[in-house]
Amino acid sequence: MSDSNGASSPEVVRSLEFGGFILLPERHLLLKGEETVRVGSRALSLLTKLLEHPGETVSKSDLLNAGWPSLHVEEHNLKTNIGILRRILGDSGQAGQFITTVSGRGYRFVAAVQHRLSRVPNPDAGGKPARYSNLPHQSQSVFGRSRTIAAICSDFDQSRLVTIVGTGGVGKTTVSIHVAEKLLPKFRDGVVFVDLDATNDPRHVANAIAQSAGIAAQSANRLAALCAHLRAGETLIILDNCEHVLDEVAHTVTRILADAPLVKILATSREPLSLPAEKIRRLKGLDTPPIAKGLTATEALAFPAIQLFVDRARQRCPDFALSDAQAMTAAEVCRRLDGLALAIELAATQVPALGMEELLRQLDSRILSAEEEHAKFGRHRTLFATLEWSYGLLSDDEKMVLCRLSAFAGAFSMDSACAVAADTTRSRAAVFDGVARLVSKSLISVEPDRREPHYFLLNTTRAFAGEKLAALEDPDRTRWLHAHHVHAMAQMAAADTKTSTLDGWLEKYGSLIDDIRLALQWTFSRPGDAALGVKLTVAAVPFWRHLSLLEEGRTAAEGALHEAFAQYRDQSDELALNLAVGAMGLHARGPLPYVKTALTRALESAERLGHTEMQLQCLRAISEYYLWTSDTRGAMEASERIRQINTVRIAAADDAADVQTGTALRWIGELQRSQHYLENVIRRPVARHRSETADFEFNQRLVALGSLAQVSWLQGFPDRAIQLAEQQLDGARNSNYSVALCSALVQSTAIALFIGDLDAADQHLTLLDEHAAEHGLPVWRSMARCHRGRLLYDAGEPVDLELFRQSLSELHDAGFRMRYPAYLAHFSLGQSQHGDFEGALASINEVIDRCRANGHSWGIPEALRLKATYILGLGGRDAEELSAGLLTQSIEMARHQGARSWELRSLITQAQFSKTESLSAALRELSAASGKFTEGLHTIDLVRARQILAGTGSSPSDLQLRSGGRISRQAN
Repeated sequence: MSDSNGASSPEVVRSLEFGGFILLPERHLLLKGEETVRVGSRALSLLTKLLEHPGETVSKSDLLNAGWPSLHVEEHNLKTNIGILRRILGDSGQAGQFITTVSGRGYRFVAAVQHRLSRVPNPDAGGKPARYSNLPHQSQSVFGRSRTIAAICSDFDQSRLVTIVGTGGVGKTTVSIHVAEKLLPKFRDGVVFVDLDATNDPRHVANAIAQSAGIAAQSANRLAALCAHLRAGETLIILDNCEHVLDEVAHTVTRILADAPLVKILATSREPLSLPAEKIRRLKGLDTPPIAKGLTATEALAFPAIQLFVDRARQRCPDFALSDAQAMTAAEVCRRLDGLALAIELAATQVPALGMEELLRQLDSRILSAEEEHAKFGRHRTLFATLEWSYGLLSDDEKMVLCRLSAFAGAFSMDSACAVAADTTRSRAAVFDGVARLVSKSLISVEPDRREPHYFLLNTTRAFAGEKLAALEDPDRTRWLHAHHVHAMAQMAAADTKTSTLDGWLEKYGSLIDDIRLALQWTFSRPGDAALGVKLTVAAVPFWRHLSLLEEGRTAAEGALHEAFAQYRDQSDELALNLAVGAMGLHARGPLPYVKTALTRALESAERLGHTEMQLQCLRAISEYYLWTSDTRGAMEASERIRQINTVRIAAADDAADVQTGTALRWIGELQRSQHYLENVIRRPVARHRSETADFEFNQRLVALGSLAQVSWLQGFPDRAIQLAEQQLDGARNSNYSVALCSALVQSTAIALFIGDLDAADQHLTLLDEHAAEHGLPVWRSMARCHRGRLLYDAGEPVDLELFRQSLSELHDAGFRMRYPAYLAHFSLGQSQHGDFEGALASINEVIDRCRANGHSWGIPEALRLKATYILGLGGRDAEELSAGLLTQSIEMARHQGARSWELRSLITQAQFSKTESLSAALRELSAASGKFTEGLHTIDLVRARQILAGTGSSPSDLQLRSGGRISRQAN
């Protein structure tokens, strides 16, 4: 609702106010003053529950139900999220100023809470849409960086690339996130945060960015797809932790900045990218007090290093207050740590246990020797020395847990931690406690806003702990445990593909891909563990498919099929890996010969195993391969085999068989039979559960709609064709599968061109070209350019024959021979437009020869009609007679097929070129044919037929047929 000035009316909502904070439960919003406090949804639900019962003990079970409704989660999740809440509120300990622990029972909110009704702006009325952001939640306060943050924000007024450079642990990530939060309103398409910490292989840099940006792309060139996606966007990209993949980051950034003019990039690294126009901001340690006698606590607290130290110490000990007597000691601690934020945080966690003086003494003695040991780390030695000191204060159990958890490349759950860190001498409960203590000591970080908390080690901590692991036990034992656990998780994820929604599956399992890559690298580097690598590759196939990493998946599967690993593969592995190579290769690169080889091997394995469902999958892919290569007989035979072995009556398999058969019948001109099979698919109930279609991800119903649209137009039902094409396009947009949308756009373009709706064709082609470029699908871009050539011809615009010829060559080389003749016919029209009737005639003769060789008679009537016009264009003594004979053949063949639209086109051309003595008969035939149409009266061919019959379009010059048979859209 708006007022008279168009402004949105304020909404009255419930607010809960305490200690300078305001919680708006219905808005899922926590404010401190006028600033929004970033807090995860789980923690916010727990806070709401506590605030609704101030002064009361809220049981653990009630809080678990509030934070995780309808889910069973372990109690440590509650403890972790309460800890996160306390940090956000500046609270800590068992008896904080806001939340206290009631031992064995639950938690109590002890501060005063005021319940009010507040008027706040209505976000749904005239508000701006929320911008995309995947920025991590920041539950900690930031000190001493406000000027730096403001300066970096200003840098983007002059530069598109800013790099924050500094030593490890200085706070680069924290600064970058706060900069992004400030700049978010200025970027129409939001902010993309990319943590490259777990990206160990430089080849995966573009993949990591694309995944963070939510790009689903089936692409052999992910960087090209990424740049295409970003090209028209106004986005800020944060590339965090670039130093270990610096060269590839520099290459990727260069491409993005060149291809996407509105994109800006903020990088964090230990060294610059060394690119032109790069603005470098060097981040030094936090300011510390100068060496001076008589330093007071008030004077010390004016320095951000001391502010951070005291803040983190209070999180461990809420009663801690810096005294004048401690001020000089605290200052010396912070100076000793070079003002490094992470090092100061690690030191502050030890204040409750050691006290200030002992803390400084241990720093002096342990860090000195540790700095010498870690001198190889150069300017990072202070951080590693601090880690060494912190590590020395850990118990043996804590050391072992920390070092074993360094095996993880990314975030991990508590169950995953136990799988790697627990053993016969260390229980799950001990691991729980160890992780909790390591979190409290800032050696492990938390990702709270998930179904259950996930944990991760900062890259510096992971590298340090990885080195220490060798002193405790054989690192390969931990790597082996990690690889086995990742394999088990991947198997669980593969099983869940049939019962989970795609979004739900990705949220739960998507981040596992980094650990899969790490585990595969380790297993295949050790001959004795290659068997596990093979099994893990098989289990990982759904990850590559659902994360749109088809080329990566194809390469990994091919690697696992190498003869060196033959002894580790059984028949089931051979089946899964060959199917992955064939199916992923088909959609990523096209129907190349190796695709058929892989699919054939997969089918042979499925048959030997007697695995019916896998046979169905193989046959579906093989049938699709045959169709794409123009082998309709092979496609129909594969489809018939699907029916024969589908005794378990999998509906998706029946759909696949009928779609492939119906499409093949359309190509060979049996339109009525084609209609029967395609309508069978459309009439079947739509699968309600993903288990029914998970193995047939190229939605067969959508393919049926597109093929039936073409059949309907050919049969003389243009309106139905339009409706079916629109249904296919709508479904493809909702399918989250890029190839399905490309296919639908191709079909919709063809229908639009058939009926003469050039505006719609132009819109479809624009989207097709952008989408194919965005997702790195070059074959579909070639199709778009071929259709664009026909559109230009129909619109009377000059056709770029060189570009057209190049696109045809690309389709031919990729094995896409199914549509090649139709596009070659379009090319012949372009040749005729340029006056090259001999070239046009040669091209259309090749079209006819290819169609006859493949049995693809559906397009021959139109090809014969075009050939007749080219012969007339060339002229000659027998031109009229030859053309008349060709038109007669075209008309008879169209009637035999039941292709009324082809028949109508040829009758129009025949009427235009009939001699006076035969004109009446030609007009009678045209009148009879056009009279059979009961719909689509606005379409171009029926409009032209009415003009001819009315005597307003009876001369050949009206149709400009001597320029290539083009029917002008002016008639519409």
